[in-house]
Amino acid sequence: MNTVIIGSGAIGLLLYQQLIKILPSRRQLALVSRQAEKPSAYQYQALNGEIEQISLNHATHSDINNADLIIVCVKAFAVNQVIDQYIDQFKPSATIVLAHNGMGVYEALKDSIKQKFAIYSLLTTHGSKKMSYWEVTHTGMGTIDFGPLNEINPSAQINTNHFLTHHFNRCSYHHNIRQMQWQKLAINCVINPITAIYQIKNGDVLQAQFDDLRTKLISEFVTIARLAKLDFSEQAVNETVEQVARQTAENTSSMLSDVLAGRETEIEFINGYLVYIACLYQQEELAHMHLAMLKQVKSLFNPN
Repeated sequence: MNTVIIGSGAIGLLLYQQLIKILPSRRQLALVSRQAEKPSAYQYQALNGEIEQISLNHATHSDINNADLIIVCVKAFAVNQVIDQYIDQFKPSATIVLAHNGMGVYEALKDSIKQKFAIYSLLTTHGSKKMSYWEVTHTGMGTIDFGPLNEINPSAQINTNHFLTHHFNRCSYHHNIRQMQWQKLAINCVINPITAIYQIKNGDVLQAQFDDLRTKLISEFVTIARLAKLDFSEQAVNETVEQVARQTAENTSSMLSDVLAGRETEIEFINGYLVYIACLYQQEELAHMHLAMLKQVKSLFNPN
C-alpha cells in the first residue's frame, strides 16, 4: 500500500522508521512535514542505544494523490485543520488513520468526510521523544492497537487491517476500538495532567501526596464512562495507571513536554472530553476534578 504519514512529531517519525524498514519499495512511503527544512534523512536512536540515519522521502502532491493509507500523526487539536488542508488530494478509496491522544476528534470531523472515507483510530503505548526536530529516540517498547471508527469501504478496511498488523511490531486489530480509546483515556486523564501541573516524571505521580487526587480522577472517570455505556472498575483502572506509571517512570509525559516547550496541550481532548461527556448528560458535577485539571493545564499555556 502506498502510505503517507502526515506529521513529523515523535510518533510520526517512529512509525515512519518502522515502515521504511519493511516496505518493499521506499517510494511506497512518504512524509508530510510543516518544516521548511527538508533533510534527506533523520537520526533515530533505538531502544538499545544504536543510532542510525533514516532515509526520508518527503511527500509530493503525487504521493498524496496516490496514497492508499494516510496516517495523521498530529496533535488532537490540529487534526481537523490538517485534514481540511489535504482532503481534496485524497483519492476516495484512501483510508485515513488518526493517531493522536484523547477523544472527540472523530466526532468533530465533517459528516462529508466521515461518509466518504474509511477512518481508523491508532493507539500506541510506545515511548518516543524528539531530541531535536530531526532527531528521535525510541524510549520504551509498547504496543499498537487500531480499529475502524466507521464502516465505509469494506474492501479498503480489509487491506488496511492486513497492512497494519503485518507491518508494525506488536500491533493488534480491535473491531471495537472505542473501548480501547477509553482505556487509554483512563491512563492519560490521570498521568498527563498531574505530570504537567506539578512538572514531574511519570513515576512520580505514584507519590503519596498525589494519592487522593489520583483516586478522585479515577472515580470520576469510571462514573462518566458509565454515562457513555462503558463499564470500568476503579480498582482495575487504578492498577493500570500504577502499572503504566511504573513502566514509564523515567519518561516525561507528552503533556509535560508540551508545557515545558510552551506548546498547546491536548488537555481539551483528554480531561476536557470527560467534562464534555458529563455536560452532555447534564451531570457536569460528576467531572469536578477533571474540570479543575482542565483549567489548571490550560492556564499553563500562554500563546503570547
